[in-house]
Amino acid sequence: MASVVQELEGLVDELCKEDEEERCDGIANQLMDLSHSLHSLGGEVLDRLVKEKGSQMEQCALTLWNIAVAKKSGTSITDILNAKLRHLASNLAFTSGLSADNFTVQKRHVMMASKAASAWLDCDQLPMAEQCLTLSLEGLDKLKRHVQTAGDSGLSLAESAWMAEKKKEVDREAFKIYCYKAKVSVAQEDHSQGLEWIEKATALLSTLTTETSLLAKLCYNFGCDAQKSDKFESAVSWLRQSYELGKDCHDIDSKMQAKTLRLLASSYLDWDAAQYSQKALNAVSLANAEHSHPFGLHLKIKIILLSETIDSKLLQAAVEEAIVHKDLSVELAIETVKLLAKHDKNDLSLTACRRLTSRFAGSAGLGKLLVLQLELLTRNKRLQQARSLVETVISDHHAALDGSALRQLHVLLWEQAAEAYEGDDCGDALVWYNFSLSLLADNPDMEKTNIAKLQRNRASCYIRLQQFQKAEEAMGEAERNDPSNLYTHYLLFKVAINQGKDEQAIAAIQKLGAAASGQETTQDLPHQEEVHSLISLAAQLAFERSNKHVAISALENLVHSSKDPRQILTCFRCLTRLRLTLSEGSRDPKSEANVVAEYLESVLVHLKSLAELEVVPLSDEETRQNEAAWFMKVAWNLAIEHSTDSRLTCKFFELCGKLCDLLPNDANNLGRQKTCLVMAAAAGLQTAREMVPGGDKTPVLEKVLEHVETCRNICHLLQNLGDGDAGSKDRAPSMLLLHEFEALAKLGRQSALENLITQALSSSAHDIKTIETLAALAIEPPAHYKQLSKRLLQAALDRHLKSPQVDLERCSKTVHSLIRLCLGEGESPQQSGREEAWGHYKVVLKVLESEHKEKYPEMEILWLMTKAWNTGIYSYSAGQYSLADVWCSLGMELMGHLTGLKRNYEEKMTSLFSEIQAKVSSTKVKENMEE
Repeated sequence: MASVVQELEGLVDELCKEDEEERCDGIANQLMDLSHSLHSLGGEVLDRLVKEKGSQMEQCALTLWNIAVAKKSGTSITDILNAKLRHLASNLAFTSGLSADNFTVQKRHVMMASKAASAWLDCDQLPMAEQCLTLSLEGLDKLKRHVQTAGDSGLSLAESAWMAEKKKEVDREAFKIYCYKAKVSVAQEDHSQGLEWIEKATALLSTLTTETSLLAKLCYNFGCDAQKSDKFESAVSWLRQSYELGKDCHDIDSKMQAKTLRLLASSYLDWDAAQYSQKALNAVSLANAEHSHPFGLHLKIKIILLSETIDSKLLQAAVEEAIVHKDLSVELAIETVKLLAKHDKNDLSLTACRRLTSRFAGSAGLGKLLVLQLELLTRNKRLQQARSLVETVISDHHAALDGSALRQLHVLLWEQAAEAYEGDDCGDALVWYNFSLSLLADNPDMEKTNIAKLQRNRASCYIRLQQFQKAEEAMGEAERNDPSNLYTHYLLFKVAINQGKDEQAIAAIQKLGAAASGQETTQDLPHQEEVHSLISLAAQLAFERSNKHVAISALENLVHSSKDPRQILTCFRCLTRLRLTLSEGSRDPKSEANVVAEYLESVLVHLKSLAELEVVPLSDEETRQNEAAWFMKVAWNLAIEHSTDSRLTCKFFELCGKLCDLLPNDANNLGRQKTCLVMAAAAGLQTAREMVPGGDKTPVLEKVLEHVETCRNICHLLQNLGDGDAGSKDRAPSMLLLHEFEALAKLGRQSALENLITQALSSSAHDIKTIETLAALAIEPPAHYKQLSKRLLQAALDRHLKSPQVDLERCSKTVHSLIRLCLGEGESPQQSGREEAWGHYKVVLKVLESEHKEKYPEMEILWLMTKAWNTGIYSYSAGQYSLADVWCSLGMELMGHLTGLKRNYEEKMTSLFSEIQAKVSSTKVKENMEE
């Protein structure tokens, strides 16, 4: 056990020599651990240790205390370390046991514990403070018993006086301990416990009269803490206790007592104003009687106004007393007037405000009073008086307005102007705005943005009054002070459109659009929605003025700057309608149609972006489809309307098809899309035909091929859906074949053409007319695929002849085309051509010899006869007499099938044919003789 005390002494010695705070704190913690270990011994072990080493422990305690005092006075340790050392000293002192029979030592130990508790309180360590106070109370009980025991024995007069003095010393220590206990209780928000300790301390004041002021101030501080913590009931108790203690205390003056009473009155109000208003009034009246103070008078007015039935005379007297008080400040005067106004004491508040304005005429706070007076007048609708006051302020008191008062004045003026403007009294609004403008004239510190806002407000009034020139002047000032403001641009637009200055109006809209897209540098980047709202208003205003060009400009700017798909689509709807309206009376409707086409392309992009979203609400999907359907109809109608312009027709049908593609893939929409693509392909081919020679037709023709391919895919989809039109009645496959054939022919892709012809001829879906058309397209310039054309015509002829009922009129035309391709026009035919033609003639002769020969067109027979005869004549002229005889004989044979026209040719042809035969005969004789 002795080793513990030895270790204790060693650590104390080490602490005496140590100056480094961190090291001192470490030693103190070791000492705390040793102290706890000593207490844990308990019983006989501790008693034996105390008997053997008590004096050494006491000495350690005193040393520790002296170290704490020395280091604290030198401010070389923290409050926490100071509290630890004092705590250790008091613990060791009580543990040493040396105070058992010695009053002085016992008193010292109690003092050490109470001061250690005070040190812990300074550190806000309440549990540690409680430990020390527990020790001090134990020691205090021993002191009390010691004094009481000594007093019970027979003492002399001198000894009794000495004992009385010792008792007073004990009471003084008890007083301190009770106050510390009260502090701990209040810090733990146990105010009732704190009051009990204060009552114990109060009971000791009969012998400690000098401590009354200390206790009163302590109660006042507790009351303040409770007030701040919203513990109003406790605050009332503490403050009443403080006031009662201060009544008979010469160290507490009337000012302090009045202060306590004012705080007591406030606590009553905060606790329950309805229940305790009379007590609050009594307290504040007593405070004012103790020491008149402006805030006390203000508080009295507040309490009177809270009463259910207000005593007018009492209120007026309180107000009078308050506003004439010599120490009244401008700030409290203003609060008093506002308090009266808040409780609808308008006349009283205005009267008080006027008097205060006169009283503080030379004060720096005059401006605030003037602003308050104006606020009261406008609030009570005494507008004429308010105007007079403003005029007075402008002329006489302008210099008295500091920055804050001037800003408040401007706010009041603008509020009054805004109220008049909303009431459609723009003339009155201008009066208030002009007051503000007058005050700005001598205020160079006013922000330019506020000046611009004021001028914009004035311009709005002038616009409503139809005074556009004045509005323009005001907006000139606004633009000069704040050129990048959104509302500056909008009002410049509004002024311009009302004056019919379209270019200026459009320029203002463009600036708004630039602001929306962030092209202008501004201090605060404007909100997109705000910009879009202003542009929408501009468009609406242009609509109302029937100014379509300006409306178009506004909507186009909104489209370019907005990121809201719905808003953009709505704008495009409006723009499309406007453009269509403009095209009705335009000299160049195609120009408007081209712009609408650009709109539709943009719409398509926006609709596709919506369609690509992963999660689309049902309402958005419906909107997208409705918009696609609406614009699709527009594209269709424009394609029909501009059918004479193949380029526009093609463009609109393309757009129509793409918009259809955004709609559900049902039979109706697929059918529309198919029609659009067929028509677009046809228009594309027409565009290529109309292009100037030498122009690059390739992109147009490639686009046609794309349309054909897309359309074929749609036809397959329709077939899968079981659409009725996809059967034999559907002309789309044949038309697609024709469009593809023509495009390939004009692109010069012969191998592709041959493959296409093979596919077409192997299918029964294409009729004879389609095949004949393909034959014509094969030789349509710049294409010249003669053999392909012959192949197609031969196929058509074969189908004609295989028909159950041969249409000889159509069949004759096919033969006509074939023979013309074989024999050519106006020239001597080649041998291969004559052979092909001869075969076709044989077919014709076979038909003419059949039972249907009467149905063969006579004009076609005449043409065939003429073509055969001319071929013979060409041969005759070339010295090919045998060949001439063959073809002329064919002509003569065909002439035999003529009816009404036969007599026109028979005589001449017969005569000429005889000459040819004679020539052929003589040629044969000559050839025989030569042999």
